Amino acid sequence: ELKAREKGLEFKVIYDGNLPANIRTDPARLHQCLVNLIGNAVKFTQKGYVHLTVSLETGNEKPQIRFDVEDTGIGIPPDKLGVIFEAFEQADGSHTRKYGGTGLGLSITKQLVELLGGKITLTSEVGKGSVFSLLIPAGVDITKQPILDRCSIAGRTHIDDNAIKQQEFSGNVLVAEDAPTNQALIKALLRRLGLNVTIANDGNEAIKKVLAGHFDLILMDIQMPNMNGYEATMSLRKEGVKIPIVALTANVIKGDNQKCFEAGCDGYLPKPVNRRELLKTIAKYLPSKKKDLNEGVNSVKSRVDGPGRLSSDIKPGEPVIDWAAIIEQCGDEGVVREVVGVFLAEAPKYVEMLAEAVKTRNSKDINFYAHKLKGSSSYITAGRLVEKAQQLELAGMRKDMDVTVPLFEQVREEFAKVISFLSLPDWETKAKQQVNNAKEKQTC
Repeated sequence: ELKAREKGLEFKVIYDGNLPANIRTDPARLHQCLVNLIGNAVKFTQKGYVHLTVSLETGNEKPQIRFDVEDTGIGIPPDKLGVIFEAFEQADGSHTRKYGGTGLGLSITKQLVELLGGKITLTSEVGKGSVFSLLIPAGVDITKQPILDRCSIAGRTHIDDNAIKQQEFSGNVLVAEDAPTNQALIKALLRRLGLNVTIANDGNEAIKKVLAGHFDLILMDIQMPNMNGYEATMSLRKEGVKIPIVALTANVIKGDNQKCFEAGCDGYLPKPVNRRELLKTIAKYLPSKKKDLNEGVNSVKSRVDGPGRLSSDIKPGEPVIDWAAIIEQCGDEGVVREVVGVFLAEAPKYVEMLAEAVKTRNSKDINFYAHKLKGSSSYITAGRLVEKAQQLELAGMRKDMDVTVPLFEQVREEFAKVISFLSLPDWETKAKQQVNNAKEKQTC
């Protein structure tokens, strides 16, 4: 909706007919499919509207939910309709340069829809727009379901109410971070600690929000577009801002931590952010709502071995997703699902942009998007993908273009494994079982 509004487009969700209050499907995968389709519609539409129409189809043996994403965009030529869902295909090569991306999102969407037991179709006319139609099984007996009441949706949450009990704090926190996966995790963790959270997408936005509002703590990502964390911190200190600033840094280069302090930061947190380390930081700077706030906090051992290093339990050769590590990092399964959902929506874009950067030998973009993919992958503890993305990031930083093509192929291979694993309907069960198997081997 925000992207559509920025372009002056009308965005609506239209409920066509009576819908069941509940369906049974994979919410994270369905979310990714809709984000990909709606995101493309907004991207390729310059004027008019983007509508999502949701309806119930009962003509077949089993009821289906239909999502029609309709836009008034550039449209797709008839000779391209058959290949538009193939990986790295677009209607016209010039669109990659003008709009960004290479079409990987549609290929992934098609695969996910089929894994959900559904199908995706397309109708389009050049210059008038397109309609992508997604149908998935309702998965329930709709005759026993109440009718969807839109007014009751607002109070629902995907977060597990049986989450691990946390201490609570008071305060307003500004998080300056441009990666959606990181935003989702940090916001979820901070809100569970009872804090009010405001997001800034780059250094410029962070400065404006700090000077216009009231915050008790700032979490400042170092590598952001437009203005990085160093520059933003120095600017805030020059403005006389005394609020504690904690840097969020992946620390690829030695000495970055000292740079954080020289810029005016009060501390730093290695990325991916670990919930226990975050708790220690919050306890240091913000007042608690409980008397026993700091009890046991100082005895917590960090899972991060040192600045810029991967958590010691994320090693090559281990399962695609380290369930023990992701639970330790996120705190409960509700946050895990949120973070994985955002990863599935955002990470394919980074791979798309990496493909374009490698193709055009753009070392700056290779470094930038490999860094973003590494960060997102860290938050879902996809250790092998993190390792390969970091190697590609360093190659881009060094402008070593001879190795970027083979490194990108390794990144793409590991990314495909992660997507394939997370697309399994029972991936959480399998990830847990891998942890149990590892424990049994250690016992033996």
